[in-house]
Amino acid sequence: MEKSSGVATDSTSKEAVCDNHFHNQWGEKEEKPEKEGNSLLVLKRLKRQVGGSCVIVVDHPNGTSDSKPAADAITATSNFSQAVFNCTSLLLGLGLLSSPYAMAQTGWLGAVICIVMAAANVYTALLLMRCQQRTGYGTYQELAQASVGRILCVIIEALFYLEVTGSLLGYCISIADNLGQLFPSSVVSLPGLSFQNILLLIACICVLPTVWLRDLSGLSFTSLWSVAAAILLVIVVFASAFVDHIGFHHSIPLANIRGAPIAAGLYAFAFSGTTCFPNIYSSMKDPSKFPQVLFVSFSITTFFIFGLGVAGSTMFGRATASQITLSMPAHRITTRIVLWATVLTPLLKFALVLAPVSEAMDASLQKRFGNYTERIQMIIRTTARSGVLAIIVIVAILLPYFNYVIALIGSFVAISICLIFPSYFYIKLCRDELTRCSIVLISLTFLFATIAGVCGTILSFQGLIESRRHHSTS
Repeated sequence: MEKSSGVATDSTSKEAVCDNHFHNQWGEKEEKPEKEGNSLLVLKRLKRQVGGSCVIVVDHPNGTSDSKPAADAITATSNFSQAVFNCTSLLLGLGLLSSPYAMAQTGWLGAVICIVMAAANVYTALLLMRCQQRTGYGTYQELAQASVGRILCVIIEALFYLEVTGSLLGYCISIADNLGQLFPSSVVSLPGLSFQNILLLIACICVLPTVWLRDLSGLSFTSLWSVAAAILLVIVVFASAFVDHIGFHHSIPLANIRGAPIAAGLYAFAFSGTTCFPNIYSSMKDPSKFPQVLFVSFSITTFFIFGLGVAGSTMFGRATASQITLSMPAHRITTRIVLWATVLTPLLKFALVLAPVSEAMDASLQKRFGNYTERIQMIIRTTARSGVLAIIVIVAILLPYFNYVIALIGSFVAISICLIFPSYFYIKLCRDELTRCSIVLISLTFLFATIAGVCGTILSFQGLIESRRHHSTS
C-alpha cells in the first residue's frame, strides 16, 4: 500500500514483503513463470515499500485470471522474528512523519482515531488470514480474484497503482520540503521554479538511473535502513525537546472534530500494510503464530506513531508542521542528520516503490514493441519510466501539500483496499463462518471505514484545491 518521503520506512519497507515471488529480508530467489494449461501466468511479487500497501502486478498474456494456491509460489522460510520485522518495517512509513501534525490538529481525538485505525487493520488482516486458511491462496490478488468479478479486480488493481504513484508523490514533496530545510537560502531561481523545486529536480535526476534498472536486488538493504531512520527520527525529536530546551509546554485539546477526517486519512496511510500481510503469512514456517506477529508489529508501530504524535504536538502545538522534521531546529547537527536521512530514504527506495508500475509498463510495451530490437526496446522502456518520474515530479511541484496528498491517498485508496475489500472477501469466501459477533465487527469496521473514507476524501481534496488557489493568488 508507503507505510513513509519519509524518514520512515516506506515501511516502507513495504517493499520486501510484497514480491509476487516473495523475497523476505534475508534474500530468497525469484521463481520462474509457470505454465498452466496453454496459458503463461506471470505472477511477479515485487519487492518494494509503498506508503501505503503492496501492489501485486499480474500479467495474463492470454487475458485469463487464473491463480493457484500460494503454497506453490511462496517458500515458507521466515521465522517469528523475521515476520515481525517484515510487518513492522512495512508499517513504519510516511505516517510516522505526519503523526504529530495529525495529533496537533485533532487533539486527543486523534489518539483515539489512531488506535481504532490500527485495530481495524489488525482485524481485517486476520480476516484475510482466515480466507487464506480456507482457500489456500497466498496473495491479496488471488483472494480478490476468488471473491469478486473481473471488473472489481481491475478497480482494485487501479487502486494499487494509484497508491504507488501517490506514495511517490508524497516522497517527492517530502524530499523538496526537507531539502528546503537543509538549504534555506534561495541562491538560485528560475522562472516558475523556486530554489526548493530546483533541489527536487536535481535529486530526481540523481535517482533516475535507479529507475531504469530491471534488477533491483541491490536495493534490498533499504528495508533495514528505513527502520533505522525511523528510530533515529524518534530519538532526535526527544533529544530536541530536552537538549534544545524546547520542552513539552503545549497542551493537547480534547477534540477538534474538523481535523478528524484528515487525521483519519493520515493514519489510514500509516497503517496501510494489510494487502501485503497474506504474503508474510504464506512465508512463515509456523503460520499459526501470525496473529501474534500482527499483535507485536502493530503494537510497536502504534507505540512509535502514538508516542511521536504526542511528543511532537506537545512540543510545537498547533504550529506543528505536516512533517515533524520541518518543525525541529534546523541549525542543530542532530536535526540535519535526520533531515538527510529523511531525504535519502525515499531516494534509495524510489525505484523499488515504482517497480510495480514499471513492470506493468514493460509488459505492455513488450506486447506492442516485442518485434523491435533489444536496443530499441531498452530505449522505449527507459523513456517510459523517465516519463512517469517526470510526471510525478511535475505534480509534486504543482501540489506541494504533503498533508493533503497523504490524507487523500489514505482516505480514498488505503481505506478501500485495507479495510473495505478484505471485509467483503471474508463475507464471500467464509460466509458459513459468520457469527453474530463477526457480523457486528465487520459492520462496525465497514461503517467506520466508509465514514472516514468519504469525509477524508472530500476534505483532503477540498484542501488541495483551496491550497492551490491560495498559492496561485499569493
